[in-house]
Amino acid sequence: MVLPESGSRRLVLVEVKQENSGDAAGKVMGQLLLYYVGSLRLGTKGLNLLHDFALTARAHDPTPKSLQMLSGGCRRGDDWDALQRGRKLRPDEVALIVGLQKEPDDSLLALRAWVKDHSGLNIGIVVAGGAGPLKEIKGTA
Repeated sequence: MVLPESGSRRLVLVEVKQENSGDAAGKVMGQLLLYYVGSLRLGTKGLNLLHDFALTARAHDPTPKSLQMLSGGCRRGDDWDALQRGRKLRPDEVALIVGLQKEPDDSLLALRAWVKDHSGLNIGIVVAGGAGPLKEIKGTA
């Protein structure tokens, strides 16, 4: 999850896969779309809570995070409610990115094209294959 400080995107969801196995295309896209659907339930006040959490040291360690942490310490049951307060995020305020270690298989490119053609969602793909800069994968299968 990336919380841009400026621009039209309020939230960037990133799903990273270390390997490109035969079923990785479906898994990575399914997970990203699941996060996307959930993100559309976030409210602007909830986004502010996420921004506040992002400023803490705990946000940057690799341990799992609970809704209670993300919501600023709300009790279980109240935590998700707190994250949903405010105006709901619009689809155009959420960006979707798949991160890979190597070039994507044709199946992932085909699935990305299908999702774009049938839903209008534009899912970015980037490859981090070594010490160099990220490489954006454009186009379709």
